[in-house]
Amino acid sequence: MKIYKLIIVTIIFLLTNISNAISTTAKQAILIDASNGAILYGKNHKEKMPPSSMSKLMTIYIAFEKLQNNQIHLEDNFMTSINAWKKEGSKMFLSPNKEVTVENLIKGIIIQSGNDASIALAEGIDGNEEDFVIRMNARAKEIGLTNSNFTNCTGWPNQSHYMTAYDLALLANKIMNDFPEYYHYFRETEFTYNKIKQLNRNILINKNIGVDGLKTGHTSAGGYGIVASATKNNRRLIVVVNGLKNEQEREKETRKLLQYGFLNFTNITVAKANIPLTSTRVWMGQEEKIGLATKNDIIISTSVEDKKNIKAKIKYQHMIKAPINKKISIGTLEVLTKNQKQLYPIYPLYDVGEAGYFSKIIKKTKFFLQNMKTTIPETTIEEKDILL
Repeated sequence: MKIYKLIIVTIIFLLTNISNAISTTAKQAILIDASNGAILYGKNHKEKMPPSSMSKLMTIYIAFEKLQNNQIHLEDNFMTSINAWKKEGSKMFLSPNKEVTVENLIKGIIIQSGNDASIALAEGIDGNEEDFVIRMNARAKEIGLTNSNFTNCTGWPNQSHYMTAYDLALLANKIMNDFPEYYHYFRETEFTYNKIKQLNRNILINKNIGVDGLKTGHTSAGGYGIVASATKNNRRLIVVVNGLKNEQEREKETRKLLQYGFLNFTNITVAKANIPLTSTRVWMGQEEKIGLATKNDIIISTSVEDKKNIKAKIKYQHMIKAPINKKISIGTLEVLTKNQKQLYPIYPLYDVGEAGYFSKIIKKTKFFLQNMKTTIPETTIEEKDILL
């Protein structure tokens, strides 16, 4: 596992009541906080819909994964088949029976939404689009896209080809977290191939509103849609809208939802991974005390108005008998919001072995002199409030 995966860890904390303080003309929409997956707004977000070219994100996910595992390389050449070349719809204008690099295919998919590029990439990885689609569906299930099904690698209309806005938001977040070294392709504003210059179809990346990806889509069946991500004041939001009438409405609704999320919600970091929340005593161990912490960052998204209602406390054993295994939880972090209580396990920071023979005698003698008894100290549960 790469270092960034150990550092960038998110905990999903879904809000129980999705806000209805704003509306959208999109048929399906979702707005999430990228740090923890919290849903800030939703409308038919678990409804199956035609994802159009937005489903190319799954094609890109497979390609990025192959690159990261060194199974393919950016400079590798794939042959453009007649099948890829003649595909209708958006194109990067590949030439038939000519080689093209993997990096150019990735740019052609992300920037120009090339159907020809998607098929050429799929055929280069698996020999044919059909086997690549099998891979897409299998991997989608493994990463949690439970309401998605792919029949092609392009998003070409098919009644059996569908995703939900929720799955698209999850997929976008996975791409950013799993492959940060490749995310820069989504920010590129243009790409020239075969002497044909095309602008990025995601025009929001040029609007100075913090948007730096990911993918647009449009078919007559699905309408106009987009998966977009934006940052502001060190927060990242992901929005998905679909079923809109035109590009102008798509831009308007995307802007509106992002502005709503940045203005009306905030994040509270309750705990940082492996940073002690407290410490507890160790009985007959090589250490006298051991720090206790969560293994992941605990970040809570809340409305600005409800921020004051967030409370947190820890419950843990006031003494633990050695040996201590850092993989075994010995307490909980309890987070209370206006509508919900959420529990997270806390763990010892490291393993603690038993004290040596003579050390145990000294510890027992000291304990006897202080307490006038030789039995193991009683284990009680301590509670402590966490200042937010």
